[in-house]
Amino acid sequence: MSVCNVSAESSIATVVEAMLPRGGSAPDNEPWRAGEVPTKALYIKLKLSLSHYDDDGDEDHESAFIHLIFCRPTNYTKVFACVNNEWAMPGPDQWTMKSDHDSGWRSDGMRDISKTYLRCLHELRKTIGRDKGKLNISEFNTIDGIEWVQITWKDDPNDSRHRYRKLLTSISKGA
Repeated sequence: MSVCNVSAESSIATVVEAMLPRGGSAPDNEPWRAGEVPTKALYIKLKLSLSHYDDDGDEDHESAFIHLIFCRPTNYTKVFACVNNEWAMPGPDQWTMKSDHDSGWRSDGMRDISKTYLRCLHELRKTIGRDKGKLNISEFNTIDGIEWVQITWKDDPNDSRHRYRKLLTSISKGA
């Protein structure tokens, strides 16, 4: 257990800012064409784990993986997310675009972190019930992996009014 909590959202935003500056996803020596050309992106995998230990040493556990992809070909940052129980990187069809904004990506782009934490906490509390007394919960919020990927995307056909939402069409490791 740590002495203080560190905000996962702030930590991840700091990593993204340091490793992938604005415009850092744009291809070298060729004009960038939105979504058509493989674009450099940063893949971050977060493991969230909550455990309850009772006085007899029995453990109840809830966990999830939060997968995030950050792409910054222009001044805006695109954030794609997938929450599941799998360690492996999800396929392109499993991701949802959460943000495409110059500053709002730090909040709305990573909202799944808080939502997943609250869901896991709710499930753990349901599992242990009220008869187990005081809650002794250990929390682990670990960046489980950071790597460069190449992505392509297309406009979401169900978002024809705004043309904001994108669907990932490919993800490959390396940059």
